Amino acid sequence: MATTQDTYTGDNSTTTYNITFDWLVTTDIKVSLDGVDQTLTDDYTLESNNTQVEFVTAPGQDVAIRIYRDTDSDELSATFFAGSSLRAADLNNNFKQTLYSVQEVVSRFIDRTNAVFENIIDMGGFRITNMADGTADSDAVTKSQLDAAQTYNDEQLTEAVEDAQTAVTQAQTAQTAAETAETNAETAQAAAEDAQEAAEAAQTAAETAETNAAASAASAASFAGNTIFFGFRRSATSNLLLDYSSPEETDTYATADYEYKEGSQWYIGSNDILNTEGDNIGEPRFSFNADGHLILDD
Repeated sequence: MATTQDTYTGDNSTTTYNITFDWLVTTDIKVSLDGVDQTLTDDYTLESNNTQVEFVTAPGQDVAIRIYRDTDSDELSATFFAGSSLRAADLNNNFKQTLYSVQEVVSRFIDRTNAVFENIIDMGGFRITNMADGTADSDAVTKSQLDAAQTYNDEQLTEAVEDAQTAVTQAQTAQTAAETAETNAETAQAAAEDAQEAAEAAQTAAETAETNAAASAASAASFAGNTIFFGFRRSATSNLLLDYSSPEETDTYATADYEYKEGSQWYIGSNDILNTEGDNIGEPRFSFNADGHLILDD
């Protein structure tokens, strides 16, 4: 049988495919992808002296590529008139036109005993009748097979809905029981929390009383143990002197020695005025500032 078409399968990378059949004019060369005709120049070009088709974009993976001949059968390739000369080339082209058209009809003829389609089938709105039930995975199915499948699916759906409704009812019952148990647990928890709060309040009150007692005791002990006498007086050379006691001393200081211009220059303090670190540890933190005023250092 004469070759009237070439078929390939796209791989998403190859763009050039060979033309192996003969043709009269390049307009007889047609190209389709998955049954859809492509447009010359926009989608593909003819290359290598019209022996190859080169796609603008490589056909995708597994796309059906069909390069076929569709000879013009509406008009003769050459028309002869009375008295005109006959050229062998024109006669041959007319015969080729007829031959190619017949070859295309034969190659695309549907054999009723073993038909193989190589393109999309358009039934034009008509039905396919008297068809057997499909058996293979790639077979078409009949309406009776579809109806049987639909009936089965409906039955399965009804059964599934009933099972789902039963499950919902059971879940609602379980949820009600769980909510009742949760309410009882919350009531018990609330009572336990109230008791815990009362216990914590009592414990806090006891701890507060204990803290206050400890603070009072510490204050009394601090006041008793840290009382310091501080007295300022003028020396014979008119220098300002500071006398101060320590918590361990039992000496007696005469306040009259610390009177100046009818004012008392002494007071009772605590040892927080004494240095607790450095070279002057244990000494009062008094000093003169730049203006000559006596100040308590930080």
